[in-house]
Amino acid sequence: MGVCMGRKMRINLSKLYWLTENVSKSSAKLLREILDYYNLKYDIIYAESPDLEQVVVMRKDSDVIGYENIDTKKVRKECKGTIVELFDGYETAFTCINP
Repeated sequence: MGVCMGRKMRINLSKLYWLTENVSKSSAKLLREILDYYNLKYDIIYAESPDLEQVVVMRKDSDVIGYENIDTKKVRKECKGTIVELFDGYETAFTCINP
């Protein structure tokens, strides 16, 4: 993991993932719902999946998911706020929350 100028908060839902047979939402969409519920400011959510070589990218005001070649270690390192990371048991989604 890269060094973060701010803080890091991890949400680990892996035990819930293994209790279910079908997960209906991606980690990125689940993280977005949590952030929106708490009215937290973010621009982009990144998700890393063991199945994909590229990073899943979801912008705040769009349901469209894109796939890009992004250095996620660099993104984490450049975060000056708080990194919020969600692990659903399979995928990891994260974003940078700025004050």
